[in-house]
Amino acid sequence: MTFTLTLNHNGVDVSGYTEAQVSLTNGRRTTSEQFRGRGMNVSLVWDSFIGALDPLDFQVNDTLVLTVTTTGVGGAGYAYDLVISDVRIDRNRVNLTAVSRQYAWLGRSQLDLPAYTDQLTGYVIRDVLDRALAAGIVTAAAVADVSATNGTVTVSTDAGTYNLLQFLQTVAASEPLGMLMERRQGTSWLSYNDFRNTASNFSTLYDFSAKDIWAYPWELTRTAADYANTAVVNWRGGSVSFTDPVSVAAVGKYETSVSTYIANQTDAEYLARRIVTFGTDPGLRINELKINTADPSLTAGNRNQIANAMFRPGRRIKTPTIVTGGPTEWVVHGRRDDFVYGGGAAQWKTTFYVIDRTYWDVAQRWQDVISGVTWATVNPAYTWQQLERFDI
Repeated sequence: MTFTLTLNHNGVDVSGYTEAQVSLTNGRRTTSEQFRGRGMNVSLVWDSFIGALDPLDFQVNDTLVLTVTTTGVGGAGYAYDLVISDVRIDRNRVNLTAVSRQYAWLGRSQLDLPAYTDQLTGYVIRDVLDRALAAGIVTAAAVADVSATNGTVTVSTDAGTYNLLQFLQTVAASEPLGMLMERRQGTSWLSYNDFRNTASNFSTLYDFSAKDIWAYPWELTRTAADYANTAVVNWRGGSVSFTDPVSVAAVGKYETSVSTYIANQTDAEYLARRIVTFGTDPGLRINELKINTADPSLTAGNRNQIANAMFRPGRRIKTPTIVTGGPTEWVVHGRRDDFVYGGGAAQWKTTFYVIDRTYWDVAQRWQDVISGVTWATVNPAYTWQQLERFDI
């Protein structure tokens, strides 16, 4: 597969000034972070030998559109609509950082919202985005994928004026596996998913071979930042907490708190228990998994999956055993795409930020399972410990 990059600044093509690497990021590196919109880092050479590029033309909030056109995977093209957030000028370069236009505007916008009473998280997120669309804050394409039927938790809020991104992220955090993210290539597409409904049916994005794993550096980590044996969940009626006393007695208290709009105490207690179950055994985290998307040895199918997905949080990646007894299935939470060209064959290196798949699955009490689940609808390969309130 080969690719070409085109960069436009406020409608003017500046591709000829672009240095040999452009980086795109999306999502998050760890589960303790909020999902972020797309980001891009690019450097433009303004040396007078290659033309008259005025570095002072680049201003915060200017538009940058990066178009990636590929061959060998159907000639697909991906256009990224971003706004400049940082400009750094040195002796020879204009160094730019740009962020997703949709996320930027949601983060900078306030809107009067009505009261919501005992509504599913998906309904609230869709309704708020529809109001943002009517106000001209987001585009129709950005909200087309958001379903009002997603979610298993109900939320309640007061009428008032809210920062839109903060409000939406708090609603998403009310779901134990809620994700509000940019999902697709092209125009900024927002997506909201409750992965409690879909985690049992994860499709696999890519199976890494032993050759893939050893082609780039990696490390497995455990960190105190992932540890929690006490959780406080703030909900509509107050707050609830859950503690693992055995863990506290053994290692001391590691407390975390979550702000939500959860409408009932039972869901708040469930979320607190789940956080502690994860937090007392957070599992291994791999810092990154890299693949050269432009590698000619990849099959056409693999290239298509990786290139066309561009960013799909919640997708599964499989690896061979890295350490004895270690995980071999991972869930994607973020990715970085580095486009490197010049001085030889162009490379498109994709880095996936992943967590141990078992971190997704927590043993449940019988009363925590959503009513309506029948054994006939459960994948026969799935175990009871992995069944997590799925509305299958």
